[in-house]
Amino acid sequence: MRYRDLLEARGRLLFHGTLADRVPDILSNGLKPMVGPLTQDWFKGKKFDKPALVFAADRRGLEKCVAVIAHQINLKLKIGRYDPLPPGAFENEGALLIIRDAKSFKRRPGEYEEVDDIHDHPRTVEPGDYYSADIVQIEDVLLGKRLMDFLARQYSIDSYFWEGIDEEIMNDIMRFRLTQQLLRACGKGDRKAVMAVMAELTPEEVRDLEGMGTAHSAQLRQKFTDLVARVRERALA
Repeated sequence: MRYRDLLEARGRLLFHGTLADRVPDILSNGLKPMVGPLTQDWFKGKKFDKPALVFAADRRGLEKCVAVIAHQINLKLKIGRYDPLPPGAFENEGALLIIRDAKSFKRRPGEYEEVDDIHDHPRTVEPGDYYSADIVQIEDVLLGKRLMDFLARQYSIDSYFWEGIDEEIMNDIMRFRLTQQLLRACGKGDRKAVMAVMAELTPEEVRDLEGMGTAHSAQLRQKFTDLVARVRERALA
């Protein structure tokens, strides 16, 4: 699937978050229904039936996929559920699966949509969730740079994407996005200098340069211009 098609296919695709090391098996055998670790954790001790399902989200629910990926990375790296992920862990360990043929999926209505009868859906399905009891084939996979680039673009397109995103993951995505902007402004020949300058920026400075801090538009333009100059000075040193 062409990356441009993925970015433009609004409303026609579903997404599923997982770990990068599970991708080869999923591509060979499909995405199999299961009671995943997040479902087990959230509904631990509950006596009702927990059927094996494949969960997915549309673009408006991408933050759920990000949360699932983060939770699975926590388990893999044996990090506490509420502890921050190491820098780069999301990019290196996470995967976002793209599902085009979603005919087998059902959707529980989101909050404030139509009448939502919980008895029409398994109790492990939350409002807005897509789910299927069938093996699901994958259209494409986003890993590493493609994963981070796709999520960074959601920030520029959809402001609601950031609702519910963990701060550490948000910082990683914004740092990736700012790095790409600097590479475009300075040229790939200055990549080493760009990476050195980016390594010196605090999360607060990155947030400010990304427009998520206190600086206004004119200040942002000047700060970015100053950052480009800083990179070029480093490249000449």
